[in-house]
Amino acid sequence: IVGNGEEEGGVYHPMSASTDPLEVHFVTHILVKDQDGNFIVNEALNPTVAAPATITFAVPDGVTEMVAYEWCNKHGLWAGPAVQVPTSDSETETEPLVEKSLEVSDECSVSDFPDAAWPSVHADFLRLQAQVFESEMPYTEADGEKHVPYITVNEDGTSSILVGK
Repeated sequence: IVGNGEEEGGVYHPMSASTDPLEVHFVTHILVKDQDGNFIVNEALNPTVAAPATITFAVPDGVTEMVAYEWCNKHGLWAGPAVQVPTSDSETETEPLVEKSLEVSDECSVSDFPDAAWPSVHADFLRLQAQVFESEMPYTEADGEKHVPYITVNEDGTSSILVGK
């Protein structure tokens, strides 16, 4: 989830669809990298689905650490803090299935990129970050919590990402 909407005075990141370039404001993508820098989640989000921007996904076997990224169409690339994944003695195989928690449906996902394209998409986000926002690195919590993608590791072997705190 993007934003701190659950806190008093908090706000989730908007998901505002519009044909007006001055009004459109949404989280376009949420990506997750594992401890080896591999993409394990890559989701494009639908701006017409109500806030908050959030996804839930099964954590693949062997993942011990995750970092979430989100791209805001107005404010660029943001990285969340690294999250350790607890290991268990009885690990079971899981599929890296992503479930969109914004009214769980296929309407939430608009990604047509094959998995092999995501490193290039991420590289393009970094290029845009440098050109448009004059920052060679993603923004972090130190730059503001509203845009930070936070990962919660759930007991059932899934993880959830919420943009904002």
